[in-house]
Amino acid sequence: VTLSLHGMAKSISFDKDGKVRIIPAAQSELCSLIVDSTKSFVQCVDDFESVIQQHLIDTLDAKATELQNARLIAIGLNNQIIDETERRKKKENELKSLIKSQQNMLRKLQAKYQSLCNVESKQNNT
Repeated sequence: VTLSLHGMAKSISFDKDGKVRIIPAAQSELCSLIVDSTKSFVQCVDDFESVIQQHLIDTLDAKATELQNARLIAIGLNNQIIDETERRKKKENELKSLIKSQQNMLRKLQAKYQSLCNVESKQNNT
């Protein structure tokens, strides 16, 4: 059956289910196969994308965890350096204080020794 619409010849046919087709049955079956193949391909691409995204998410999560651990280690090391610096400064101040105390003691003992030497000298001269 051929029908002319606006000066164009169109082939109209009926398939085995009684549906009206405007393209030949062979081409219709080919189109159906292409559509099914395309749907299958799209599904494969979607599955692939899902796998890649999951792998990417897992990899990024693992790298984020590694980065966080490295960050925490760096913070801990920085805190240790700060603590060590403060400990050394405190120790330095303690040693300076001890040196000052010992120097004061030395001056007192030197003064006492000098005083005793003067007393002894006066006793020996008299």
